[in-house]
Amino acid sequence: MMELFWTPQAIRDRDDIYDYIEADSPAAALALDELFSKKHEYSQSYA
Repeated sequence: MMELFWTPQAIRDRDDIYDYIEADSPAAALALDELFSKKHEYSQSYA
């Protein structure tokens, strides 16, 4: 089984996206971050 992981750059990008959205809508930033996590978990089941 192949292992999928977040690269350091991807983590920085994710954090930057979160911070940008959080400035206008903390709830939307949290929802998007949770979606990223769920999609990563989902992709792990097919790797």
